[in-house]
Amino acid sequence: VGQIFKTHPNFKRYVYSQIFVSAFEAVLAFFTAYALDEMGATEANVAEFTAVLMAGQMIGEPFWGHQADRRGNRLVLLINIGLACAVTSIAIITPSVRLFYAVFAVASFSRSGINIPGFNITMEFASPESLPTYVALRSSIIAPFRAVVPLVVGAIVGRVGYRSVFGVVAFLLLIGWLTMWRVREPRHEGDKTRKE
Repeated sequence: VGQIFKTHPNFKRYVYSQIFVSAFEAVLAFFTAYALDEMGATEANVAEFTAVLMAGQMIGEPFWGHQADRRGNRLVLLINIGLACAVTSIAIITPSVRLFYAVFAVASFSRSGINIPGFNITMEFASPESLPTYVALRSSIIAPFRAVVPLVVGAIVGRVGYRSVFGVVAFLLLIGWLTMWRVREPRHEGDKTRKE
């Protein structure tokens, strides 16, 4: 790990960004709990939220996959990390269940634009022979954070409230976006980044 990060700082910045962005996966599950506990949502609303999430994913995956092919994974990640930060912030001030459908739609849409290019860009950092190592390294570093963050959020949400948690996650996403901004587009760099 240390050797790859030392010789490939561009990849290291990308992985750091992904660590912060992993908080978004945790907060999505708590949007529904927030709507039930704080906004008076019903079970019917929850079923509809699920349908909106699925629709956002169905639309987002082919759309962002195509955009990543045309414009690059880095740009798509920047756009969608920004969207994730914005929608998490907006969730704090959304006044009604009806408007919360839009929160779910944008959250699902942006999630697709994070997950697909977030994996695919790894292949652009690595040479063919080192690709399995890069993919495994990215996954093994991010996985613990994706596992721990929901547990932490679940443990503290009762004490600090949903809005405070959403605010912290929005801040983490902002850090992830700023870190991703420092990542140079690997698609056009070839072997240069591996020789840094």
